[in-house]
Amino acid sequence: MWGYQTHFRAQLEYRAKSIFQLLGAETEPRVLLVGMRRPGLSQGHPVCVEPEDGVWP
Repeated sequence: MWGYQTHFRAQLEYRAKSIFQLLGAETEPRVLLVGMRRPGLSQGHPVCVEPEDGVWP
């Protein structure tokens, strides 16, 4: 997708965890990024998932 997608995903998880803590919810949020290639482009993968080797196959 782009060079800093891992950092972006980690920041979303951190912010989500902070919000849930403020609400008093005991949870461990997980973020999954899914990107798709725009129609008409041939460069890159048709679908990208971050993290590539996470808990979702």
